[in-house]
Amino acid sequence: MAHGFGHALFIPQQVKPAEGSLYVFQNGAWQPVDGSQTYVTLATAQTISGAKTFSAAGIFSSTLQVDGTLNVTNGTEVLGTSGGAGSTLFMRGAAGNSRTLAFQTGTNYRWAFSCNSTAELGSDAGSAFELNAFTDAGGYIDTPILVARVAGGSVTLARPTKITNATASTSTTTGSLVNAGGFGNAGAMFVGGDATFQNPVYFGKTGSGTGGTFRLLNDGGTNQWYVGIPGGAGDKDYIMYDYTSTIERLRVTQSTGQFTWTGPGRFTGLTTVTDTTDSTSIATGSLVVSGGIGVAKRLTLDGATGKTLRIVNGVANAAVATTLGSVGPTGSTAGNPQGWMRVDINGTDRYIPYW
Repeated sequence: MAHGFGHALFIPQQVKPAEGSLYVFQNGAWQPVDGSQTYVTLATAQTISGAKTFSAAGIFSSTLQVDGTLNVTNGTEVLGTSGGAGSTLFMRGAAGNSRTLAFQTGTNYRWAFSCNSTAELGSDAGSAFELNAFTDAGGYIDTPILVARVAGGSVTLARPTKITNATASTSTTTGSLVNAGGFGNAGAMFVGGDATFQNPVYFGKTGSGTGGTFRLLNDGGTNQWYVGIPGGAGDKDYIMYDYTSTIERLRVTQSTGQFTWTGPGRFTGLTTVTDTTDSTSIATGSLVVSGGIGVAKRLTLDGATGKTLRIVNGVANAAVATTLGSVGPTGSTAGNPQGWMRVDINGTDRYIPYW
C-alpha cells in the first residue's frame, strides 16, 4: 500500500474484541482473557467499571481498581508472593459507613468482620471493630466481639468465654489467664480450686437491697455456707449463713459492732473481748449469752469496788425461809441476809446468802 512519502505502510491485522468478552491490548495486539491463557500480566494501572469474568490466572503488577463487584470463583486466592514485600488489603469507606469482610453459605451471611458505622466524633472515637454472627437464614444474631478503637478502649465479649488451657497459677503473673489490672465481675463467680488474694478484693452490688457474698460449696457442689452482706434494704452487716440448717449463725452489726452468734459457741483458743460495756441486766454488757455457759476450769472475777458480780432474779429471804426451814433465817432483820442465790451443785440445789 503506497502513500505520499513513497514508502510502504504495514498495518498489523487486529482481532476485533468480541462482545461480552474481556481483552487486553498487549504486545501490539488484543489478547483475549479466557481459559486458553495461562495468565495475563497487567503492568499498568487498570480500571474495570463493569461486570467482568476472569477465567484465567492474572498477575497484576500495578493497581487493579474495581468500581463494581469482583467475583473470584477459583478455590484459592493469593495476595502477594512468598518472596515479595508485604501486602495490604484495603477496605475503604467514608466515616459513618461499615467496611466489612463477610463469610457466606450460599448467599446467606454466617460471619462478618466489620469496621462498624459508629460516628467518628474526634479523639479516636467511632469506627469500632466487631465480629458479627448470623442465623441460617442470614439474620443478625449478635456481636460476640466488639473492640473500641481509642487507646485503652474496652474489648467487649458478649458470649461465655472458655479457656481450656489448664496452667496452674502460682503468682499474679502465671496461670491460664493473667490480668495485669483490676477485675470487675457483675455476676456469680465459682472457683473450683484454692484462691489467693494479695490485694483488696471487693464483693457486692450497687443499688438498694443488694449485697455481696462468698458461697462455700461442698465436694458435690451443694451450698453449705455463705458469708458477706445479706442484701436487705439498707443492710450493711456481715453474716455467716448455714445453708444446711437454714440458720444465720453469725451477724456483726456495722452500726454498733455488736457480734451475734446463733447456736452453741465453742472457742478452742484464747478469746478476748476488748469492748468495755458494763452490764446492768442479762441483755446488756460486752458479752451477752442467752443460754447457759459451760466452764471447765476456774472463773475469775474482779471483785474491786464497782466491779461486782450482779445476780438478778434472786430468791427473796422470806420465800427461802419456807423452803429451807430451820436451815435458813426466818426474817429479814439486821445482820441476816436479804436473800439467797440458788446454786446447783452436782444436781442438788444449794443456797448462797447475800445482803
